[in-house]
Amino acid sequence: MEIVMGRRGQITIPVEIRRKLKLVEGRKLNIKLEGNRIIIEPLTSIFDLASSGSKDLDPDELKKILDRMRSEDE
Repeated sequence: MEIVMGRRGQITIPVEIRRKLKLVEGRKLNIKLEGNRIIIEPLTSIFDLASSGSKDLDPDELKKILDRMRSEDE
């Protein structure tokens, strides 16, 4: 898949990849350089952790928690 980098170094991750990896706006990603390759990988989110646990967790409540955590980081 070919993409174009903008003048400020920004790239757009193609929608097919975003959907497959369940990437949403605000998701934190890790970027690293390995030789001449750029590796971008999603960091574990609260949603990933929630899906591995109890089925009683409410996604809307998790979003509120995540939004609060983001605002505390600012």
